[in-house]
Amino acid sequence: MSARDRGDKNLPATVEDRSIIIEMRRRHRGERTEPARRRRLKSLAELAQKCARWAADNMEFLRDAEPTMPDALEDRAADNWEILVAIADLAGGQWTTRARAAALALSAPSARDNESLGVELLRDIKNVFETRAAEAIGSTDLVTALVALDSRPWAESNHGRRLTAARLARMLKDFQIYKRARASGSFYQLSDFQDAFERYLTTFSPDQASIVPLPIRGVRGKGNFGPSQDGNLKSEEIPTESEARGSMEVRPGGMGDTEVF
Repeated sequence: MSARDRGDKNLPATVEDRSIIIEMRRRHRGERTEPARRRRLKSLAELAQKCARWAADNMEFLRDAEPTMPDALEDRAADNWEILVAIADLAGGQWTTRARAAALALSAPSARDNESLGVELLRDIKNVFETRAAEAIGSTDLVTALVALDSRPWAESNHGRRLTAARLARMLKDFQIYKRARASGSFYQLSDFQDAFERYLTTFSPDQASIVPLPIRGVRGKGNFGPSQDGNLKSEEIPTESEARGSMEVRPGGMGDTEVF
């Protein structure tokens, strides 16, 4: 599985075609996050152990599984999702439909605009609004203003043709920005752009939106799971996390020989 920050650079086509692309948005400077430091994630060791054991117990079924894939997925996308859908089918319940819905949302054929071009579009739209000191601009008027900008790509960005109102609407849809309607015609409202401007056009240092994370304590589970004196979850029958090697090890009783994840 591959995640891509399309604002920086794209994956090679041969890699992207074999990947599940997870679209990401830049963090808003007002959004708080907790750094995922390895030393603070010990409580997740139990979950990792259970996942590895579950995979070992169901390996034969998953190896031969042939889940029914959504017709809308192309061959390569269906190949990429097949094992994940098989896992969802084995889990049962709502996961069978949720996995297929996710596959369609992320990998069904669609026109994928290059986000770096989208960020350029946001920047130029911001400049147009600022130059005009306007709170709203008609959609056709905005297109005309963009195409008229010197040394900008909008006169030929649409496969060699000028930007159109329809193309502009499709590009802005990626940022959850939509035109509005009134009696005189459709228009774009400046306030609808503010979130995207903050996310993609504002630079800030990480400490502006960080919080001091709370310590994560070991969680005692069922069966053989439980924290040892040093906080690591250990069992002779299941995979355990080795801090010394920084890897996941599989002990006898799990998948057999030691494997590194």
